Amino acid sequence: MENTDGKSAAAPFYPGIEVLRILGAMAVVWAHYGKFRMPVVKFAVPCFVAISFFLGWKMIESKSPERLLRSLSRLAIPFFTWGVVSYLVALALGIKSGIAPLLWQLTLGHSTCMPLYYLLDMALMMAALFAARRFLPARAFWTVVGVLVPACLFFQYSGLNYTAFGGLPFEASFPLGRLAELFPAAVAGCAIAASVPRGRGTFAAGAAISAAAVATLLCGFLAVGKDFGYAGIALFAGTVGFLAMGAAFTSENPMLNRIRIVSAATAGVYFIHTIVGDVFCHFGTRKYWPILAVSFAIAMVGLRIPFVRRAFNGRADKRKA
Repeated sequence: MENTDGKSAAAPFYPGIEVLRILGAMAVVWAHYGKFRMPVVKFAVPCFVAISFFLGWKMIESKSPERLLRSLSRLAIPFFTWGVVSYLVALALGIKSGIAPLLWQLTLGHSTCMPLYYLLDMALMMAALFAARRFLPARAFWTVVGVLVPACLFFQYSGLNYTAFGGLPFEASFPLGRLAELFPAAVAGCAIAASVPRGRGTFAAGAAISAAAVATLLCGFLAVGKDFGYAGIALFAGTVGFLAMGAAFTSENPMLNRIRIVSAATAGVYFIHTIVGDVFCHFGTRKYWPILAVSFAIAMVGLRIPFVRRAFNGRADKRKA
């Protein structure tokens, strides 16, 4: 999604990352409104998490509480803004009633605009990784997170994730259950930013890993039993592979840099596509391409308006293209 460090304008430009964002946004919309099942769309959200932590690693490594607060505020603004907007739309369409959906939405992020749980989980994981890096030496930090990744995978495969959260109301079980699924992707983003070299070798290794993961998923070997959707070694490996490919090369080519005109809108598409979809469904249509196109159009227009841009991305300064 977006760089949560608040300094994206000065960051290196990774054209592969920008393309991965666009494909991820298209995949998320397909997961909700596509005509047939495509298992590979499951890679979208873990890849978004990995990208965000790849770009936010400098903030974590800085150990600066001020930079952490700026990053968390950039998550909070769209979380609360689109939570309220989605609630008002749901009331107008008769999808929800009463105050309870708003309270769920503004606390755990999963009621009237379900994708917003992502921002809550991002904030929790970001704060946890920041605290660990701030108070632990580098070797201890990587040892701890290195142990937590297989622990999270075990939590998924053993069914403990479902047992721990499955009995809660859906508005609570969904965002809390996702944490164990998405934390490995967050660690992968940090690790690739901190230590993986750039270049053709990294691209080739990433391509091989992601191809194997996609093949595994298409062959139906995900089988985690009871899960919340993003669990499993195949999805984790594929996320690592796709991110490695995207991060393998930087570019200063102004033509490639124009990809950002579209990729900057992907966060907005992710946040609002279910709101757009609710409106479309209310008027009797549930088609993928119109929902995708309208969501992109709203986000791209919104990015040119400071107030709306802040609501999409938590920042008012326009990202350079």
